[in-house]
Amino acid sequence: MALVFNSVLEDLDFPRLPSNLKWEISGILDGDLGYKQLRFLQNYPIGLSKFGILDATIEAGKSFDLVPLPLLFPVPSNQTFSLEKNTFALLNYYDYITDQYLNAHFEHHFNGFVMNRLSLLKN
Repeated sequence: MALVFNSVLEDLDFPRLPSNLKWEISGILDGDLGYKQLRFLQNYPIGLSKFGILDATIEAGKSFDLVPLPLLFPVPSNQTFSLEKNTFALLNYYDYITDQYLNAHFEHHFNGFVMNRLSLLKN
């Protein structure tokens, strides 16, 4: 039996900071595996006035005990050329699996800052 604690601190004026603690206790319901895993994610959109928005996402996770392969953290992957939020493009699924990780994704939206400057596209 796994105990999972989820927490989301969300306010309109502050960045999102969801956290997740997974704690498996051995001996409960005939379980023989005990482990603890902790995961944090922070999404922080930064407004850059007329230059657009920088959307920064930082995620970290750690498994504190030895666990079998299916319980480790797979690297978020995307096998296509299209962009999916917070994944690594053209990476095969389950190529990299780890017990601790730190991901950082930065996405910038210019909101027309570049394309509005081209006079031929305005017509």
